Amino acid sequence: MIPSFKRLLLLLLLVLPAVVQAQFTFMTNNGATTITGYTASGGAVTIPSTINGGGVSPHPAMQNITLIAAIAGFVFGFVGIILGLVNTWQASSHDRIKIRVAPGWIFTQHKTEGMGIEITNLSYMAVTITQVGFTVPSRDGHIPVSGELLPGGQLPQRMEPRTQITAFVEPATYQDPVFAGVHKAYADTACGKRFTGTSKALRFQIRRMASARHQK
Repeated sequence: MIPSFKRLLLLLLLVLPAVVQAQFTFMTNNGATTITGYTASGGAVTIPSTINGGGVSPHPAMQNITLIAAIAGFVFGFVGIILGLVNTWQASSHDRIKIRVAPGWIFTQHKTEGMGIEITNLSYMAVTITQVGFTVPSRDGHIPVSGELLPGGQLPQRMEPRTQITAFVEPATYQDPVFAGVHKAYADTACGKRFTGTSKALRFQIRRMASARHQK
């Protein structure tokens, strides 16, 4: 990865218009020299103040060429800045951990319906999931679920980039009236980050348990 100061230097070089050496064609009339054209590879052109000891005035067409060159230099410089920013964003995006947490209803390996928390690693690197559960502000912050994964395995679980696992939620967890206080599902990583998510299925179960608690 290119260091930040090198990226900045590259952007500055793109913004600054290049000054090129040019071969001019000109005509002289009564001691006055008029530039009628030039040959160069492109970029900003410096018009000399004198040629052969005489004052210089650019031809109107040359003035238009200089304006076009200046506009083109600005446009290319601006495009260079945008591309540099995009490249910087993409590079930083590759270094970020991104986990999607989606609770919902699932069918277990025994063909029974239950609740699960689907974890997807959207990062460009491997991530280890250490704990999964539900956040509950009124109950020490969270309710962890068992580490059993479907179709098999246990937490902690190393996830390769763009892979997915589902943590099984015991019915006793989401059928308990205490579940009415749940806020979101969460997944903790080995690097100490927590990612949360919710869904219509989770909100429905929360309302259902809240109703059951009020009926008691």
